[in-house]
Amino acid sequence: MEVNNNESKQFQSLAEAILESTYSGILVIDSNRKILKYNSRFIELWNIPSVLQQSDQDEELIKFVLDQLDDPKQFLDEQPEAESFDTLHFKDGRIFDRFSGSMYFEGDIPARVWSFRDVTTTEITKQKLQKSEERLSLAMQGANDGLWDWNLETNEFYYSPRWKSMLGYKEDELVSSFETWERLVNSDDKEMVLKQVQDYNDGRVINMKLKCVCNIKMVMKSLSYPVLFF
Repeated sequence: MEVNNNESKQFQSLAEAILESTYSGILVIDSNRKILKYNSRFIELWNIPSVLQQSDQDEELIKFVLDQLDDPKQFLDEQPEAESFDTLHFKDGRIFDRFSGSMYFEGDIPARVWSFRDVTTTEITKQKLQKSEERLSLAMQGANDGLWDWNLETNEFYYSPRWKSMLGYKEDELVSSFETWERLVNSDDKEMVLKQVQDYNDGRVINMKLKCVCNIKMVMKSLSYPVLFF
C-alpha cells in the first residue's frame, strides 16, 4: 500500500512538473464549470489577480476571463464531448489560439481542458505581410509592369497576370514553373541567367539582387522578342 502511495505521489509530481513546464496556459474545469486545475502560465497569460486565485473564486475568475474577450459567448459555446481549435480575440488587441478537449480529471471526474497560446505577434506579422502584398499588387497594377519572381531556395516561380498578357498570353495559358520560363526565354539570355544562378548556388555570388541587373528577351506568343527586365 505504501509503495502504491509513493508511486501515486511520484506520478502527481511528474504531472505537476509537466503542467508547469509547458509554454501554453492550461485551464481544467468540470461539467459544472468548477475550476479543477490551472498552471502558472494561464495566470500569466490572462493576468489573473492574486485575489481571484483563491479556491472559492471560481465564478469570479471565469467572469474576469470572459470580460477580456470581444466575444465572451464563444469561450463557453462548445460541445461537451468534442475537441476543438479556435482563435480568441481580446478587447486589448491580443490574440490567443485555443485547443479544447474532454478528459477525466484524476481518473473519474468528467472535465474539459483548455490550452491557450498567445499568437498576437505572429498574427500581426501575418496581417502586415498581407497588407504589404496587397499594396505591392496595387502598385504593380498601377505601374502597368509585368512581374515575375524566381525563388532560388524553393525553385518556385510566379508570373503576374500583366507579365503573361505582355507576352500575349491569357492568365490560364502559362503555368508558373521553370519549364515555362525555359521555354519562353531567349536561348542566349538563358545561358547567361543560368550561369548567374549557378554562381549563386555555388556561393560565388552572395547577393543575387545586386548581381542580376540585366535585360533578357522573352518569346511572345506572336514569336517576336520584347525586352523585359530581370
